[in-house]
Amino acid sequence: MNVTLGPIGWLHTAACTCALLLPAAVWGANLEVDVRGAAAGKGAVHVALYDSKDKFLKAPSRKAVVQAGEHARFDGLAPGRYAVTLYQDENGNGSLDRNVFGIPSEPYAFGNEAKGSFGPPSFEAASVELPAAGAQVTINLKR
Repeated sequence: MNVTLGPIGWLHTAACTCALLLPAAVWGANLEVDVRGAAAGKGAVHVALYDSKDKFLKAPSRKAVVQAGEHARFDGLAPGRYAVTLYQDENGNGSLDRNVFGIPSEPYAFGNEAKGSFGPPSFEAASVELPAAGAQVTINLKR
């Protein structure tokens, strides 16, 4: 069988071929966050990514909300460092609740299992390196 492609057909074929040959970095890297320790039926888990020290804990570059046992997946990210924060919103009010001393009263965690002293950890401590090939990290919620 002989198939003849017109000018539009050739253009479409060339564009598809080029797209397949581009490196994955052009499309962006994917980061999958495996959330552990979330109690089923106790509220959604809020996951946030921060792409700079200046925006850390103020303005996340990306957010996801998942249920206990699910992974949060962020697609199309530029390779680099990202700080990760998460908490389980047990009462469904959309924010991390704290006690009178400012200590979180709902399960929470940071990337790299980072811990702060007298406050949250630094951007550097809570950040993970995202290579062009993508990455998967596991983070355990704690009280």
